[in-house]
Amino acid sequence: MVLPPSTAEELEVVLATKRRLGVSEDPQKVRKAVLELRQRRATAAWKTWHAAQQAAAQAHHALFLQWQWRIQCQQAAGLAAAVMAAEQRAAAAERREREAAAQRRDAEEANTAAAAAQDAELARLRDAAAAVRAVEAVRDEIGVFSELRAVEASPLRARHEKSVEMCVDSDATDGGGGADVCDDGGAEGFHEPDEVFAGAAPDLDDAAAPLYGDDDDVEMEGVVGGGDGVEAPPRERPAVPQAFCSLAEAFADARRRLSADGLLYAKDTAIYVQYLGLDRGTTFSARTAESLGLREYVHRLTRDFGACIKPGAWDASIGGDYEQWCSEKHKASLEVMFSRAERYLRACGCADLAASVEALVDELDWEELKRQEEQYEAFADESDDGFKSPAAALRALGLSVAEAAKITSGRLSETDLRKLRRRVKRRGGLVVLSFFDGAGVLAWSILNELKLKIKRYIAVEIDDDAHNCLKMNCGSQIEEVVRVDDVRDEDAIVAAINGNVVDVFSNGSPCDGTSGRNFNRLPSIKNHPTSGLVSYTGEWHERLQRMNGPGETFITCLENVGSMMMSVRREFDEVLSADVHRYVVDEQLFGGAPRKRYYWTNAPVETLSADAVNDAQRGIRRMLQDAGSIAVPVRRGQDLATIVTCTARGCVEDENRVRKRPRSCDYDRCKETSNTGNWVCLSKSCDVIRQFTVYEGAVALNLPPFYFSGCGANETVQRRVMGMAFGARSIAHVLKCLV
Repeated sequence: MVLPPSTAEELEVVLATKRRLGVSEDPQKVRKAVLELRQRRATAAWKTWHAAQQAAAQAHHALFLQWQWRIQCQQAAGLAAAVMAAEQRAAAAERREREAAAQRRDAEEANTAAAAAQDAELARLRDAAAAVRAVEAVRDEIGVFSELRAVEASPLRARHEKSVEMCVDSDATDGGGGADVCDDGGAEGFHEPDEVFAGAAPDLDDAAAPLYGDDDDVEMEGVVGGGDGVEAPPRERPAVPQAFCSLAEAFADARRRLSADGLLYAKDTAIYVQYLGLDRGTTFSARTAESLGLREYVHRLTRDFGACIKPGAWDASIGGDYEQWCSEKHKASLEVMFSRAERYLRACGCADLAASVEALVDELDWEELKRQEEQYEAFADESDDGFKSPAAALRALGLSVAEAAKITSGRLSETDLRKLRRRVKRRGGLVVLSFFDGAGVLAWSILNELKLKIKRYIAVEIDDDAHNCLKMNCGSQIEEVVRVDDVRDEDAIVAAINGNVVDVFSNGSPCDGTSGRNFNRLPSIKNHPTSGLVSYTGEWHERLQRMNGPGETFITCLENVGSMMMSVRREFDEVLSADVHRYVVDEQLFGGAPRKRYYWTNAPVETLSADAVNDAQRGIRRMLQDAGSIAVPVRRGQDLATIVTCTARGCVEDENRVRKRPRSCDYDRCKETSNTGNWVCLSKSCDVIRQFTVYEGAVALNLPPFYFSGCGANETVQRRVMGMAFGARSIAHVLKCLV
């Protein structure tokens, strides 16, 4: 085999090496060195090719494992569906057996009732025959038949015979009570016997009697509910009843006196004073009362200040045990509440304040005070604190938009928005910085609801399962996803931004310290381990203004629950201060489940039309159909309720201590214990009920059914991740100005 001659490059490399080493340049040795160089290069090229083949094989194996995992998931889903179908068939068989047994019982009861009715009819006929024979016997005894022809034409005789027959018939059928019908005080019982005994009723005007169901749409002017007597809610919030203000002022004076005497615990007093809105020297906080309600405000005022008093200061002669008195205050009526407030002030040693409350109680008109309280609370139900219907949610959004429109600062102008949109178009997509990203619903809404591209998405999220939802649902649609684990890691966030101009800065801060369902929450979130991290939102808002440069505007959005206390809401107002406005948006407005949220943003948010809101509404039956579920509502007209992310089974124990699955008759109990009405029957043929699955909950939040299952975790984790999600169409509505 003839080898190719040495090339100039090979000779140059070999000769250079020999000269450097001082070795002889013999032609045969040079040729040998060239062949060795070729061998080494061929070996290196083969190793590179082999490594590439191994990498390709590993990638192929990874794809195979992923495919195998998906097949296993599908098999598991099929097995679960088969098990559920078997359970449903068993439940249906049990239900059919119960129905057959019930039908047999009904048939037996019907036969028994028919036999009893037949016996009663025979007895009645026998009694009637006996009554006729008794009348004939009486007539024979008094010689009626001998004089019958002489008095046959007498009207008085005819009336008398008719009345006697009616009395006998009534006595036979009523068990002896017929004598009361004829014993009416003399001859008056014989006047107009046709009307008295036959029960003839006066004619009614047919036009005056409406047909059944024809009065559903009738509404009386000035009355809510078509004439049920409930007074219509006022169009503007009425003034606080003076009695509540006077009582609050008395407690405020008592607080100042007790604080000066050192009888109150200073730290607790300061917390409760701030919590109730009295920290600015006021005697009554109307804003806190609007948030809590009048009676709840007074209850908390007395309870919280009472908790600051040492138990030894309570005089048992005033009204029983102190702890019992505190625990029963919430059950009190207005009269009892004011009376107990008087006893409380006397227990605190404020006899003059107690006397003023006593004088106030003597002059109060309780019915009028109750009416004023109901009017005040009726307006609260129609305000942004009450979300009982899409109409109320729409009104709350409209009020917040109208409030923002009154203020000129704090919102991006149309010029700023046009400049932002042009920048995004030139770049080819958005640059989004998302603090507390959760399940990545922000990215999904931008991509699928707003139909915008994302060039760089910086997800600051500590939870791995939540971030997996983002990657599985949106990873392939985003050009680059960068994750930062901790919102406090400034260097990592700066490196993730990588000098880009941020277009959207979003924050869905943790709500475990702000939610109204957390009854152990603190009055302030400043020291809360997770909810307190919202302070980084304000810091980065200012920092991004410097990093983007002058004239480079961006949209900032901060979201949290709508059930937070008024004091916490004021703290959130201060996070971004005057740079944003607060809006109230509910996912219920877009056909989802009720999900009231506050949004602090500099983006201009617009209100919706009532027609659009009504067209978007979905009943629970349609929502189940969209989720591909065979479940059905428990009751007709069942409403879609707030999504609760915890799991509730609702099982109960029977007399044998065997746990049984809840049925439709247990709906009210399950609804109360789980704080949600989202319970459904397994199918049309089964009355076993269950709570929403994760798939149905995702659809109720206007997301795809399998959105949260993409994290690959169990159901409990998926429900936890579902609690970290934005309202998909709510956040899209807030960012609609980007389109």
